[in-house]
Amino acid sequence: MANIITLYNNKGGVSKTTTIFNLGAFLAGRENKKVLLIDADPQCNLTELFFAPDSDYYNNPDIELPGDSILDVFRPRLDGEASRINVKTLSVATSQIYKNLDLIRGDIEFSAMAETYFGSSINLAITPNVNEKNTYLSFRRLVHDLVNQKGYDYILIDLGPSTGAITRLAFLASTKFLIPVTPDRFCFLGVRTLPKLIKSWIEHDKLVMNAMAPYGIKETYSPPVFCGIISQNFQVHRNQMKQSYSKWADLIKREIKSNFLSTSEILVSPKLNKKDPFVSLIGNIGQHAPVSQILGKAVFDLTQADTALASTNDIQFYGNVWAAWNKKTKDYEKAIKNIVEAIQ
Repeated sequence: MANIITLYNNKGGVSKTTTIFNLGAFLAGRENKKVLLIDADPQCNLTELFFAPDSDYYNNPDIELPGDSILDVFRPRLDGEASRINVKTLSVATSQIYKNLDLIRGDIEFSAMAETYFGSSINLAITPNVNEKNTYLSFRRLVHDLVNQKGYDYILIDLGPSTGAITRLAFLASTKFLIPVTPDRFCFLGVRTLPKLIKSWIEHDKLVMNAMAPYGIKETYSPPVFCGIISQNFQVHRNQMKQSYSKWADLIKREIKSNFLSTSEILVSPKLNKKDPFVSLIGNIGQHAPVSQILGKAVFDLTQADTALASTNDIQFYGNVWAAWNKKTKDYEKAIKNIVEAIQ
């Protein structure tokens, strides 16, 4: 089974991009896996983070970047020139830090050009229109062909918090997904709508896929498997989530258990503990985040020398300050490893 992973929540600000990048860096650097990141978020923050070590780009973000953008990749389909994207012709960017980590970079224009086109395919793929069927399948064909022909062990797709057509087809292209949350009121309200949204996507997808075979399209794809919740950005006291956050975490857990794990439409990983679907807890990482963004390094790879970037006098941390920083670094690495175990 191809490992095509996405983190999805229709609520923003839950650290999807940061976690996707660090997950990719862990798989590539620690696990020696061949990993491809796809930036399908119009904000393109994953692309910014990926190219942060490039001093030329850091000083001039308008320079031409290596590799194809997501718009470059899909242009043959958007222009109607190809029913299936030829992945052999694709060019990807390779990380300066993690040799096994590649990127199809984001493009702010992709949303403007593809959203309506993909939206039309969602509405018309169930009709006899073969062109719309090919567009509807284009994201799934792309990632599966990249696995089969380029040998990627993992493809990680970064999505925006929208419910639009691009997000929908990219989500359906994944084989596994996790839900990142922040334990607060707004995320709880978002999670309450999430099961209904995802179920509607999967139910419609089954209808579309059942309409493919009579038109010579023999491909079959299973809906993505739910692998758990990642709770992030909460405050900790004495190694425990503060009570004000844990109350919201409990409400989110209850919502997922009652309206997500109990439905037959959504496939659930057999590894997931249905009594406690939280697979990883990541407290607020504070200054680790901006330092990681400056260097383009995974949070768990930040060194003592790197702490100078978090210091007011540009001197690296020592003593108890360094010990506290290093503990948070190690805790973050353990949290990412828990995510890896959930998707393997």
